[in-house]
Amino acid sequence: METAEEMDAGTLMRLRRDEVLRWSYAAALRHVPQLATPSALVLLPIGVVALLCVIPPAGDSLVVVDGRPELVGPASAPLLVWGAAVLVAWTAGQVVVFPATVLLAAGALTGRPVSVAAAMRAAARRLPATLVLVGVAVVMLAAILAAGFGILTVKAEAFPSIVVMAALALLAVPAVLAVPVVVLEGRSAVRGVGRAYRLAARRFSKSVLTAVLGAWAIPGLASWVADAAITSIPGPAMPILLGLAGSVLALVVTPLQATVITGVFLHLTALRCNEETGPEITRVLRSLPAAPERPRRLVPMLVASLVPALLYGATVLVNPLGWPEVRKTVVTWSWRPGLVDDGRVRPHMGALRSEILWGLHAWPGSHVTVLIHDLDAPALLTCADPACESPTYEYAEPKAHTFLAPATAGAWLSDGRLAMTLWRRIGAQEPPSLQLELLICDARGCAPASDGTALARPTGPFLDGALMALAPRPGGGLVLATAEEEPEDEDSDRHLIRLVFCPDLTCARPSAKEIARIGTHGGRGRLNDFTVDVRPDGRPIVALLDGATGALDLLSCEDPSCDRLRSAQPVAPGPERNMGQFDRRPGLTMVVRPDGRPLIAYQDGDGTVRLLDCLTWDCTRTEETALSGAVEQLATPALVLDRSGRALVAFHDRVHDRIMLATCEGVRCVSAPVSRTREDTWTRLAITLDSRGRPVIAWGDGKGDLHEGDWQLMLATVTAPAAAPSPGPRPPQPNATDQPG
Repeated sequence: METAEEMDAGTLMRLRRDEVLRWSYAAALRHVPQLATPSALVLLPIGVVALLCVIPPAGDSLVVVDGRPELVGPASAPLLVWGAAVLVAWTAGQVVVFPATVLLAAGALTGRPVSVAAAMRAAARRLPATLVLVGVAVVMLAAILAAGFGILTVKAEAFPSIVVMAALALLAVPAVLAVPVVVLEGRSAVRGVGRAYRLAARRFSKSVLTAVLGAWAIPGLASWVADAAITSIPGPAMPILLGLAGSVLALVVTPLQATVITGVFLHLTALRCNEETGPEITRVLRSLPAAPERPRRLVPMLVASLVPALLYGATVLVNPLGWPEVRKTVVTWSWRPGLVDDGRVRPHMGALRSEILWGLHAWPGSHVTVLIHDLDAPALLTCADPACESPTYEYAEPKAHTFLAPATAGAWLSDGRLAMTLWRRIGAQEPPSLQLELLICDARGCAPASDGTALARPTGPFLDGALMALAPRPGGGLVLATAEEEPEDEDSDRHLIRLVFCPDLTCARPSAKEIARIGTHGGRGRLNDFTVDVRPDGRPIVALLDGATGALDLLSCEDPSCDRLRSAQPVAPGPERNMGQFDRRPGLTMVVRPDGRPLIAYQDGDGTVRLLDCLTWDCTRTEETALSGAVEQLATPALVLDRSGRALVAFHDRVHDRIMLATCEGVRCVSAPVSRTREDTWTRLAITLDSRGRPVIAWGDGKGDLHEGDWQLMLATVTAPAAAPSPGPRPPQPNATDQPG
């Protein structure tokens, strides 16, 4: 029979071998059921209770984004309190679990099995010293963060701060060895930290590298790979697999970390052993609580690990509280500057505020096209699939140096094509001669609707002095509305409103009609949003928004040719705001329902996003509701009708930095978050319905500066919107007295 001295000598030889990471991982994986038992007994119940109890305090701030819950709103006070309680409980559990796992790992590495009960009792006896080690760790972490933020304050650069914090973190790694010192050698916390640094002194770099790789880098990489692999799996199995992977990793990571840390400690201790210090390793080995080896209970461990996974997966799949479900895509690009065949610079995402997200359309199948209105020239970005991994981004106009971008208008046609107006340069003289022409675009590009037909010509020296809007007519054709500033007048600022009628999509014989002269209610040039739509019976309606006073005017044609006109002002002017020349314009969007009544989403003078429901065809009677707080928005709201006739309004909640989707029956609306936004959501929102009738929202996220390439184009498909509002009483419908004579 092998004597204790022979056993210690054999163990000593094994522990002195290099490749600590390899034999530590091998031992951890062989004994993972036993090593994971403390975590299963203590941490899994905490995780289950936390998952069950965190749902009610989260309220309406939770959204299921790409198959996983995400907090997209402000954390409520109950949620913060509960989160702090869970963190304290998890930390308290780790104070017992990690030392107990260290004892079990020491037994696995030395061939002296330790029972879980004995390890838990030994860890409980060392609880005061372990708590002191937690305090030491908190002090070290605070010192590292203070040093990093101090460097950041002095240098005002992130890189030196990161370097300093990384260096200090590496210097603090040997302190982790104090846990096996305290648990296995019975030393106090302070003496344990000192001994840990003395042990690591001779092989500092190698010890730190082994600990960092084995305890943090490799488990972190494995978690990232597992997450990336599982999230690429479509279908309802993904949430369950994510939960299962999270549960398994939660059980395995602690044994791996404890085994590596214990292996480094035993290796360094064995290397120090000689004739004088030999009893050190002997005392460590003989301090392990002896226990007979019992059969490994793998099945109960697997069952225990499945409980959080099944609970998480069922919560996400069943969605008992009706959270919005969103599939989000970050549209990326890698356009390199250069020249294309016709001599133009390849379109690229330029300075942050130089592009305007004009419109969005979902084609049959999975194609999505976004129109980006650049200051130089409009371009069409097309995604071939929902992931949008390889989008195309091409100029909308067919020829270089022929079309100019300002005052672009566009409308999506019933067949999925895009009608768009652009100013065309005629001849090479300076100043150039210009005329407004019509382009028809599909997913492959744009082409002129007819050869050289002019819809309008500029009336002033600046193209951006006129506002334009375009809408399709029932049965074919288009209506173009223009609002042009009249010559300067000391007493008032008036706009001339014209309609241009196209009998078909070629618009070879357009007819123009002046329908109104309307004055703005503030200073010059404040008519800064404008739209047009056409009722099912062919009668156009024009909406105008005064940015300085918030006044909203509607011009309703009583017949398709607009020979007779009714005007209404559902929103009266308020106090005039001081607006600079380059102030952000308020937003306005309008749709006409099948019964001819308009529905308008706009921002008032305070920046509040409102929904205006016209109860009559000419908007002489209206109802209104506020969708957001009174904070000036940088993004224009977007509006679309779903297949059941409800209004879907996408708007930016600037207070909480998130995109919201309101589902409305009349003015009874339910709003739900869709996605977080970055510091500056700066552009017009766009919304459409995909082939399955689900809302697709596009917006631009930025960081608030003007550097090139620091904004992202986001697409979000809301696969399960928030619960619709109750129908309630129906609003008055148009009757004989409401209709034009």
